[in-house]
Amino acid sequence: MSMGDVYEGDFVDGKEHGYGVYIYSNGAKYEGQFKEGMMHGLGK
Repeated sequence: MSMGDVYEGDFVDGKEHGYGVYIYSNGAKYEGQFKEGMMHGLGK
């Protein structure tokens, strides 16, 4: 995660996993599934 980015969602073993929202410092966002700390799927 870069400085100023925010993740709100589930964690497993300290990594983003399951449903969550990743908001970049520039305001762009990814909302969807994460798997073992990585964005997984298309999201919205």
